[in-house]
Amino acid sequence: MTKLNQNFPEGVVLLITEDGTVTEILHDTFDIFSVETDSKPSFTDFLKNDSIKKGCRFIESIDANDVAYSWELYIERQDETSLFNFSGVKTENEIVLIGSPNPDDMELFLNGLMEINNEQVNKLRLFMKENQKKYLEENEWTLFDEMSGFNNELANTKRELTKKTAELERLNELKNQMMGMAAHDLRNPLMLIQNFADFLIVDHQEEVLFTEEQFQLINEIKGSSEYMIQIIEDMLDISTFESRSISLKKKNSDLVELVKDAVSLSRTPAGKKNIGITTLLPDSSVNKLIDTHKFRQVLDNLLSNAVKYSNPDTEIEVGIKQFDGSEGVTIFVKDQGQGIPEDEIDKLFEPFSKISVKSTAGEKSTGLGLAIVQKIVEAHGGKIEVESEVGAGSTFVVKIP
Repeated sequence: MTKLNQNFPEGVVLLITEDGTVTEILHDTFDIFSVETDSKPSFTDFLKNDSIKKGCRFIESIDANDVAYSWELYIERQDETSLFNFSGVKTENEIVLIGSPNPDDMELFLNGLMEINNEQVNKLRLFMKENQKKYLEENEWTLFDEMSGFNNELANTKRELTKKTAELERLNELKNQMMGMAAHDLRNPLMLIQNFADFLIVDHQEEVLFTEEQFQLINEIKGSSEYMIQIIEDMLDISTFESRSISLKKKNSDLVELVKDAVSLSRTPAGKKNIGITTLLPDSSVNKLIDTHKFRQVLDNLLSNAVKYSNPDTEIEVGIKQFDGSEGVTIFVKDQGQGIPEDEIDKLFEPFSKISVKSTAGEKSTGLGLAIVQKIVEAHGGKIEVESEVGAGSTFVVKIP
């Protein structure tokens, strides 16, 4: 076996028969291949199991086309597996294979073969020069045909996707309409039930009308009707956002007063859990062009969640400040609650999403509040961010430009 100059890239040169039997090893930098006098190993004997079929096709391709280029095959070398790039050419009675672990070194390796003064190797160089251009041209046309076919398939797929998208948009619009109609039809009787429950509670407080158990049932009716009305209100909001029909009635509003009103309303449910609410607000007004009603929804949702998921005897902090030295305004709601696992934060703003964190007093949640908050904030050109640490609490930050 001939050894090339060590300056040349590493590789192997083999002579094999048409059935793949190795007859001679002309060069083998790695000492992978060996041919004993009494044995007739096949080229595929040196391949990894999952490369054997591909190796057989490689030899068949050389036999059929006289030449084959750049076939990647895995070689078993002792306890290791190496990826080689093989090319081969068919002479009168034999096939010459050359392989290199680095495809970029193949041209240099071929030049190095000039040191082997062998008839088959000389024929290999000749065949490589004569057939390379023809081979590449044929494959360029094949590639062109394949790309043309692929382009047609892409065009057809795009047309089908466009049709499916239009159909899905139509169905989604129909779903939003039906959800809106259903919500409207449910809201009125539920509000009637809630009002009747309120009347009964007020009457009982003025004059005892029910037993303690009956009065408890009336309170449960009121609480359940309020929760169902909240679900309906949230569903109507989501339906509006999904149908892209949201309209903002903006006016110049004082965010400081808006925060104060929202905090005042939240003190009652917070007081039931002995949760304090402190504010960090500017002394002067902070006016912004906003939809006051919808932005109040944002504050109510954030404060409600802070109370709902905080443990008793903790504090909630609400504040307003400017950011980036611009006219942009940041509103933050910071709690000392349970915190949110990092891998669940993205789920917070998905409609009907549920996370592992539970309310601390059994309060119910529709799973729509934060999705609505995000939609409203983004409709105002702003964004909402969350900073949270499990066991330390969460801070929701609303930025309005």
